[in-house]
Amino acid sequence: MSKSDTSLYIRNESDRPIVIILYVDDLFIGGKDVAEINVKSLLSGIFEMKDLHELHYFLGIEVIWTPVGICISPRHYILNLLYKFALTDCKPVSSPLDRNLKQDVDSGTTVCAN
Repeated sequence: MSKSDTSLYIRNESDRPIVIILYVDDLFIGGKDVAEINVKSLLSGIFEMKDLHELHYFLGIEVIWTPVGICISPRHYILNLLYKFALTDCKPVSSPLDRNLKQDVDSGTTVCAN
């Protein structure tokens, strides 16, 4: 279990880590090697599960698969918020946050900024 997020589980026993993210009744299992992700078969023997195969949305975040990896985008989630609060005509502003900020996965503390 991650020290900074109790719904994030990471197995780092080999060079092929497995990540499990749990939120209420949604579960995401990911890793480099599909054959290594045998956790799904173990869990489905205990819990009733439905496999939705390749991930496209998780908690409002869009997941886009590319040949070199994945890209995550909160665009759909943000658009829903703008519609919900009638802010679709608002004007964007730049953020003062450093775009190259890196954080430690376990602690959430700043590691470096390029």
